[in-house]
Amino acid sequence: MKYIFLIQFAIITNVLNAQIWEWQNPLPQGNTLQSVVFTDAQTGFAVGNNGTIIKTVDGGINWSTQIAGTIAELKCINSPSNSVSYIVGRNGTILKTIDNGNTWVSQISGTKKKLNSISFVNENTGYLVGDASIALKTTDGGANWNKIITGVSANFTCVNFINDDVGFIAGIQTSYPFNTYLLKTTDGGITWDSLIFQYYSISSIAFPTSTIGYIVGSSGSIYKTTDGGADWEDISLGTGTSIYAVEFINADSGIICGSNGKIYITINGGAEWIESLSNTEEVLLSISASNSNNLYIVGLYGTTIKSTDFGATWNNLSIGTRGTIRSINFPNDNVGYSATESGQILKTIDAGSNWTQIFENSSHFFYNVYFLTANKGFAVGMESGNGFIMKTDNGGLTWNYKIQGFPERINCIFFPDESIGYSGGKEGTILKTTDGGETWNSTYSGQNYWFISMYFIDANTGYAAGCESSTYNSVILKTIDGGITWESQISDVWGQLSSIFFIDINTGFACGQAGLFLKTTDGGSTWNDVEVDDVGTLCEIYFPDETTGYVAGFGPTLLKTTDAGMNWEHISTFTDNWFYSVYFTDQNTGYVSGEGGTILKTIDGGVNIYEKNISKQLIIYPNPSNDYISIERPSTFRQCRLKIFDFNGNLLFQELVSKDISRIDIRHLASGVYMVKLELPDTRIVGKFIKK
Repeated sequence: MKYIFLIQFAIITNVLNAQIWEWQNPLPQGNTLQSVVFTDAQTGFAVGNNGTIIKTVDGGINWSTQIAGTIAELKCINSPSNSVSYIVGRNGTILKTIDNGNTWVSQISGTKKKLNSISFVNENTGYLVGDASIALKTTDGGANWNKIITGVSANFTCVNFINDDVGFIAGIQTSYPFNTYLLKTTDGGITWDSLIFQYYSISSIAFPTSTIGYIVGSSGSIYKTTDGGADWEDISLGTGTSIYAVEFINADSGIICGSNGKIYITINGGAEWIESLSNTEEVLLSISASNSNNLYIVGLYGTTIKSTDFGATWNNLSIGTRGTIRSINFPNDNVGYSATESGQILKTIDAGSNWTQIFENSSHFFYNVYFLTANKGFAVGMESGNGFIMKTDNGGLTWNYKIQGFPERINCIFFPDESIGYSGGKEGTILKTTDGGETWNSTYSGQNYWFISMYFIDANTGYAAGCESSTYNSVILKTIDGGITWESQISDVWGQLSSIFFIDINTGFACGQAGLFLKTTDGGSTWNDVEVDDVGTLCEIYFPDETTGYVAGFGPTLLKTTDAGMNWEHISTFTDNWFYSVYFTDQNTGYVSGEGGTILKTIDGGVNIYEKNISKQLIIYPNPSNDYISIERPSTFRQCRLKIFDFNGNLLFQELVSKDISRIDIRHLASGVYMVKLELPDTRIVGKFIKK
């Protein structure tokens, strides 16, 4: 009975997560896709990071998200038939569907190592490989997986079986001299012969016939065999392009893809390789051919492209920019702007449902976009090492340079009112305008400072944060006279500060490099550390009101407080893409943006509390329940703290537990979804239950 619950629980969790954060750019989603397979001309799957499974039934025109029941990185999908598919990934993950992806069920691998590749010869017989010499075989559709002894110590990268008996495994040694192995079996994995490739890693294997095969890997390496793998001929590209995937539809016609959006086609068995323009520069990781003409390729940040003429031309099946979005800003509930490192400015007029590019200059690197009204706004950044300030008065239809060719880059801009504004940058630059941004004058120049963020409480009182250029020690300057004078507020703290924000005249926060997080309650006279576990570089702070705040950063990291910063909790957006910017238009409606063109939106405060160190499944039963629940404590959790939260993240109950099973009275709780967390100092397990 408990086993059945675990499957149901995983499905419930993912449904809830899907409602909390919605992809707005790129679409249909922006998680990296590691593998793609088509089961017929119209039906295909792609899998990737954070448990991503997407499915199409119309040849890639539309894609729907599948429920994986895991947030593990999914590395490879293989479909031995139209209805049966298998997926492997990180943490020993194996998933199987027998109904063409309508449901996915977890299988037991017996390992927590990363599984990298899987190959089935029919619905029941298959092989998988992974890190730490993991090689497993099943003959009963995955009900049991048995260890294969290869005699090689390596991280195995790929596996390909031609039939029940003949197959190949590739991997790289885990110790010196770090050779690459290609292993072959002719007896279903009982014995293996090995061949060493000293200089290249192998990422993909393809055998269009029983005797003709191809392997590809690093530095443009391509090898071909015509005798079933006994001998291999070097037919490499002679470029530095790493090749991640190879697919052949017959002995002569094949395609490879790899770094920088590179695609090459051959129609003569690799004698010649012709470059095919992919219209993308993203890393391409996997190929699938649904027939002799239709090809699909997936890769970094959800890149998905299709060819209907065997690679002569390519069409994007995923839309939106993939330039790293450094800044996002909403002057009202519906109108928003974002700006990228690659010189693009995007706009939405429907609360993020659609984003339109309104400006592009590939020589521009935008650091900050800031709008006073729906029409009046600014964008600042760098062009060829020189700073600029751009202004629009018509919602981005046209832009005018108010500063161009400034000797240093400009990182940030802030307006306490419509007339007075400040901007900061490299080499101690602080500029001020008193005419709504038409003209700018220097108000400070401290040559050793880089200013990354500014915040003003009113026209006269404000802060500039960044670092010293030589030591990278943190810098916070304060002015109370509109920038005429500036007083240093912090010293002897290491790390670049990337954001500063005040919720009232006394209480403010600053964050930055390597998890640096500071708070003041006296207007900046003193700054104290904010203790938050498991965070990367923190890039931006935003409070939509005095009590509710968010911090976004690398890792990715997204933190939330509901008590004016007294306590912070991790929340999850279910992506690996790092964040640079966060903005909320009210307590519940907000956006995060970052690498790969990521824009995610929440309409309920992003309230799912997320713990990165989830090592086991938390067992809660009965679930749903209307009176009591029982929570099983893993044996490794001796004495730990048990907490129950409502779905808004409010702590309702906590106690120290040491019993194997804790029985909790929930009769007083309102109907709804609740979260349970068991905590040790370095490990946490989370789960959810439903009160009927």
